Amino acid sequence: MRRIRIGNRNKSVTFYSPKSGNNTSGGTEDGWTEMFSALAHFLPLRGSEITLAARQVGKKPVIVTIAASPDHLLIKADWKMVCDGKEYNIKEDPTETEDFNDVQFLAEGGVSVGDSG
Repeated sequence: MRRIRIGNRNKSVTFYSPKSGNNTSGGTEDGWTEMFSALAHFLPLRGSEITLAARQVGKKPVIVTIAASPDHLLIKADWKMVCDGKEYNIKEDPTETEDFNDVQFLAEGGVSVGDSG
């Protein structure tokens, strides 16, 4: 696997975790809590039948690479990520690269956040 150089992490992303709580009316209120920001590299997926089918319905699957840090251990598949005002569902927990310097995960743009797709 090719190492992503720091200069190639050219997208600023912000991660959000889901929150749920009670509102003043006695009901529940769902939302998002901003957790942290990082620089990321995006690799758009193209070519496979599954990827082409996703793209036909407006979904944009990407592999996102960020530097490994204590923060990345918090990221879960039910989080969202925002980059340049666009929201992405995180589809899997991050996995470390072979050299342990970075982590990668699948994210999907072009869908409603929280949509399991």
